[in-house]
Amino acid sequence: MEALTELGYGFCVGMVVTGLFIAASPKDGSGKTMRFVLRLFLLLCFLLPLAKTDISQFFSREPPKVETKTESYDALIQNQLEQTIKDNIKETAVSTFESYGISPVSLDVSIHISEDNRITVSEMKVVLSQEDLLRCDEAVAAVNEAFDVSLLLNSEGEG
Repeated sequence: MEALTELGYGFCVGMVVTGLFIAASPKDGSGKTMRFVLRLFLLLCFLLPLAKTDISQFFSREPPKVETKTESYDALIQNQLEQTIKDNIKETAVSTFESYGISPVSLDVSIHISEDNRITVSEMKVVLSQEDLLRCDEAVAAVNEAFDVSLLLNSEGEG
C-alpha cells in the first residue's frame, strides 16, 4: 500500500511540474524538444517508484492479510464455551451428589478441549462438610464413573 501511495504522489508531482513547463515552453521547434524532455521526465516520475518496489506483491494470487479482531472473538467464544461446559459438568456433579443426600460446599472443575473437540475433565475438586465426607463413598464412585475422573476431596476446614 505504501508503494502505491508513493507511486501516486510521484506521478502527481510529475504531472504538475510537467504541466507548468509545457505551458511555459515556446511553441516553435525548441518547444517540441522541451515537450519531449518533459514527457520523458513524466514517464520517469511514474517508473522510478515502480523500480524501487516489489511488483510481485501487486500480482500475487493470495489476498492481502487484513488484520481483524477475529482472533480475540475466537478466544472470547472459546472461553464462553469452556465456562458453559464447566457449569454444566458442575451442575451434573452437584445433582449426583445431592441424589445421595450430600451437598458439596464447593466444586471446581478443570477441563481440556482437544484439537478434535473432545472434552476431557482433567480435575474435579470437591469440598464437603465433615459429616458428608464420612459418608460420600457411593456418591464419589458415581461421579467418578460419570466423568471418568478422580476427585480431589477436602473437608470444609481444609485448604
